[in-house]
Amino acid sequence: DNTYYIDKCTELEKCIEMNSTLQEVKIKYEGGNEITSIIISVIRGVTRNKTITSLGIDLTTHINFNVLAPPPPLPDGVIEQLLKDNNTLQALSLNISNELLPSSLTIVEVNTPLTALEIGGWRNSSELMTSSLLPHIKGLLCLILHDPYPPHLLFLSHPSLHTLTLPLDTVESATELFTILQTNTTLKALSVKIKDLNSSMHSLEEESRMGSSSSSLVLHMLMQDLQNALNVAKVYYSLYNGIQNILTENQTLKYLEIDNDI
Repeated sequence: DNTYYIDKCTELEKCIEMNSTLQEVKIKYEGGNEITSIIISVIRGVTRNKTITSLGIDLTTHINFNVLAPPPPLPDGVIEQLLKDNNTLQALSLNISNELLPSSLTIVEVNTPLTALEIGGWRNSSELMTSSLLPHIKGLLCLILHDPYPPHLLFLSHPSLHTLTLPLDTVESATELFTILQTNTTLKALSVKIKDLNSSMHSLEEESRMGSSSSSLVLHMLMQDLQNALNVAKVYYSLYNGIQNILTENQTLKYLEIDNDI
């Protein structure tokens, strides 16, 4: 009965709102049932709660959308209201399937005193949420991202970061991050995943070969291959040099993890 379900969701929301002992709430769901109303109730309850300092939402749908309709997404405004009205949350983790994301995220005001934030997960793309949230949240100490984000913008908004997990998808972004960290004096732990650099370089090499395959000059092809090899070597040298500079010049970093295929 739909009325009974709505009443129970309202009860859940009120129960979370009035609870005076909860400090941490985590909700994890993997499946295909309609659970949007429950998630809304949890978020709204946490929004008005006065003791909860940590919220984690991990939602992954497993539905064959050729057979079943996708579940309704979260309504516009529910995440914005959380960030605007809650004044106790210090840690927030949001990993939400694209099917459940609001159609838009318009962050205007953030009053939540966040110091730790995680956006996305290994199954879910989080580009919309990352680009919508990060410019409006300031002063984080811990940040975990699962989608690339420009390092200079990140450190501009969060100059006091202690812990950072960040994927990098271009050589330029990797070089930029390593350059910043040479003089950074606050970051203590860094985990970096360098994504798809090999595939992008292979694409460049393949394009060069295709462009020169029509030439009958073997020498031209050999010179082109040599130039490609030199370009790849420059890329790898730049990355390795950046890592070496961090290890040599940065005096505050205590933990460094680099996950890559180079």
